[in-house]
Parts: sequence; C-alpha cells; structure tokens
Amino acid sequence: MTDKQKQAIREMRRVGLTYSEIANATGLPPNTVKSFCHRYNICVIGASGDEGRTVCRQCGKLLEHYPGKKKKQFCSDNCRTNWWNRNRQWLHRKKVHHLLCHCCGAVFESYGNKQQKYCGRDCYIRSRYGEGLP
Repeated sequence: MTDKQKQAIREMRRVGLTYSEIANATGLPPNTVKSFCHRYNICVIGASGDEGRTVCRQCGKLLEHYPGKKKKQFCSDNCRTNWWNRNRQWLHRKKVHHLLCHCCGAVFESYGNKQQKYCGRDCYIRSRYGEGLP
C-alpha cells in the first residue's frame, strides 16, 4: 500500500464512504482497507444527519441509535460473535478456577463455575457412557 493510497483511504473514510467503495476507488481488497482503518482508528466524521450514529465494530456499517436505549456497538449478532471471538482479551472474566477433570485428570480453567467436573464435552461423554473412568 502506497502513501497516496493511505492518504486517499483516510480522506474517503472520513467523508463517509464504505470500505467497499474505498476498495473500488483505490484498487485494494476491501479487507485491506478495513484492516487499515481499524489499525489507525479511522472513523467516519459526523456528516450532516449523522448525529447519534456510529459504525459497527466488526464490519463498519453505520449504526443508528435510539433515545433512551443502550448505544449499539454491532449491527448484528453475527458481527458481535465474530468480533468477540477475535478479541477474547477484552472479555472481563471475574474469577478463574483451576480444576481437575474427573475423566482424564487434566487441569483446566473454568470462569465462574467452580463445580464444573469435566474439561470438555468429550470427557463428559466418555465418563457418562462408561469409557475411560479413572
């Protein structure tokens, strides 16, 4: 990506163009444009009529907020799930419990549930149906 393309992306994004529109104009892939904008925190500057609007944290779509309701961060459940799967370090986990699996004997972490017995579904099934009991 050249410096001219970087400057063009900054200007077009601030005006309010979508990642796809910017990609078509610059000849770059949409994901490259999106990554560049996220990396350098380039957002749409509030144009006329955009008061109270922000963009989706995952895909960059414009969001509309309603008075008296919580501000949206994502445009859909799919975007929310994808974003949290990629950014697990931002989860606020209160208490980590280090437990011993009743089936395989491995040490595993459980967040908030100190009564969990198995490290995963495979161990639960093995224990439930009589395979691999300690």
